[in-house]
Amino acid sequence: MSKLSQHGFSYGLILLWVIIWLIGQRIDLTGQFAGKGLGQIGHEYYRFGTSLFLHSGVLHLIANVTALYWIGVYVEPQFSAGKLCLFSMAVAMMAQVCFSMIYRDSLNVGGSPIVFALIGLIVMLNIMKKAAYGFELGTWYGNWILGYAVLSSLPILGNDISILVIHGFSLFFGMLFGGIAIGIRFF
Repeated sequence: MSKLSQHGFSYGLILLWVIIWLIGQRIDLTGQFAGKGLGQIGHEYYRFGTSLFLHSGVLHLIANVTALYWIGVYVEPQFSAGKLCLFSMAVAMMAQVCFSMIYRDSLNVGGSPIVFALIGLIVMLNIMKKAAYGFELGTWYGNWILGYAVLSSLPILGNDISILVIHGFSLFFGMLFGGIAIGIRFF
């Protein structure tokens, strides 16, 4: 199996994020596709999904791309791209819905809910199937994933406490549904 096919999910999503970011440099995609709180979303529920493909700047994009790459190094040799896509999108959109209930007048973008959903899955794999899927700190992927999880959740550089809320929802739902998925042998 080639490296490209082994990492189809992460490479595909990274490519999509970069293409959409480049398009967003020419056309304002935020007005049409950013996530909105329930107080202003109207019937545009597609925004719970589309907001996951937009990024507010190049550093935001690079942080999520790097994290997704290293998560892919860990999980993709073990699971199909289709299962990872279905799981991460469903969990991330659920986190977006909950976030929008609390931050009713918010406008948000970013792929970090996908990343944190997958981190939640990694946590559950290591709780429920440690022998098969041992996560190792001290490795490149382990250090990058842990560093991203901590640094991206700090309310600095213009982030407020809401960043902890969306990351927390994504991690929680990733763990909850990751545990269920492992229990029913989806993963």
